[in-house]
Amino acid sequence: RVDSIENKIDILDERTSRLEKGQAEITENIVHVSEVLGKDIDNLKNETHAEKQIIGVHSVDIQLLKNKIV
Repeated sequence: RVDSIENKIDILDERTSRLEKGQAEITENIVHVSEVLGKDIDNLKNETHAEKQIIGVHSVDIQLLKNKIV
């Protein structure tokens, strides 16, 4: 009976260890995904800023062309 209880304790310890390892891997993956998403968001912000600058330049060019036509 004592052997059976000790065996069950060993099994529970092993399962707990695997769960803790799995949880650590999940946490690591979440951190990695968060970092990647953060970089993607920064890249999108930079692209949006660059596109706004290009639009601004085109607007100036269009205005200059309008002035030449008039």
